Amino acid sequence: MNSKNILDGNLKICSIDDEQGRRYYSIEIAFSENDALTVYRNSIEELLEELPNIIGSAIQARIITDDMVIT
Repeated sequence: MNSKNILDGNLKICSIDDEQGRRYYSIEIAFSENDALTVYRNSIEELLEELPNIIGSAIQARIITDDMVIT
């Protein structure tokens, strides 16, 4: 993956209800069809609070993975 794919990543935030009626929130960061990260939290506030760290960690992981493949 090149740096253009990192910058062109997609971000999708959803709510999900389970069988017991509990609601969860997820964020999916997709850099390509085969390269996506999904994180679930109990509240939208918790998810939004962690959003900068989630995005930053996902980007760092992709950069590190790319460096390992190149070298």
